[in-house]
Amino acid sequence: MVTSGLICLEDDYHFMYKVGRIDYMEWGDEFEYIISPNYAVIDMLPDHLFHGIPGIDLSLRQKTYKSLNITPAFIAERTPSPNIANLRNLLEDKSSEKSNRLDWLIKTNHRYFGDRLFVILLKNHSNIQCPSVFDLPTRRNMLIKRLLEIICFGDYIKTKEIEINDANRAEFYRFLMPLYVDKFESGKRARLRGIEQAKARNAYKGRKPITLSPILFDKYMTAFLNKQITAAEAAKKLGICRATFFNKLKIYKNKI
Repeated sequence: MVTSGLICLEDDYHFMYKVGRIDYMEWGDEFEYIISPNYAVIDMLPDHLFHGIPGIDLSLRQKTYKSLNITPAFIAERTPSPNIANLRNLLEDKSSEKSNRLDWLIKTNHRYFGDRLFVILLKNHSNIQCPSVFDLPTRRNMLIKRLLEIICFGDYIKTKEIEINDANRAEFYRFLMPLYVDKFESGKRARLRGIEQAKARNAYKGRKPITLSPILFDKYMTAFLNKQITAAEAAKKLGICRATFFNKLKIYKNKI
C-alpha cells in the first residue's frame, strides 16, 4: 500500500507553496515514511513564513528523509495517535485505514494550528507552454498573480517572453511578489479610505456578503465532503480563500 501527498503552506495573500512531497508505504507489519523537500520553493520562502518541516534537518540538504517503522514528527504532531480513544471514529469518518495516518491527514477537515503546513493529495507539477504570457487563462490585471501562483506551487512555464523553472524561480519570486503586495496593500488602503469617507457621509452599509452560484457551491462543497477534491481546490474553483471556504462549510453543514 502506498499513499502520497504534497506538503504545502498558504501565505497571507492565499498563495499556495509546495514545499515537499511525503510518501507512506506499508508492507506486512512494517511501514516507512519518505519526505522529499522541494528546495527550489523552500529556498525562496521568507523566514517569517516557513520555519522548516518538523523533525527534518533541512540543512543537510538530503534529497529524501526516510523513517522506517517510526512515525515522523511532522505526522505525529498533526494526526490522532493510535492510542487515543476516539481514533476509530475519526478514521472511520474519513474512510481511512487505521494505520495510515497520512491518508487521514490528506482527507481530514481538521487543521493543525502549530504552523502553516498542511497536506493535499499528490498531483504532478504543471509544465505550462504557451506562445505568450498574455495567453494564460486570466485577466490582464491578474497576470502577476497568476505567475506567482505558478512560481509558488513549483510549476514551470515557458513563453516567448519568459521561462520560469527551478533555476530562476527565486529570482522571479523576489521580483514579482513585492509588486503584487504593493498593489494589494494599496488597494486595501484605498478601500479603507472609501469606507471611512462613506461612514462620514452616513452612506456606509457594511461589507456585502460574497455571493456564489448555488449550483457551483453545492457541486464543489459536495465534491469536497465526498473527498473528491481538497479544500484548496474547492476554494479556488469557487473563487474564494480557504478561510472563507471553511466558514461557508460550517454554514453548509448546518443546513444539510
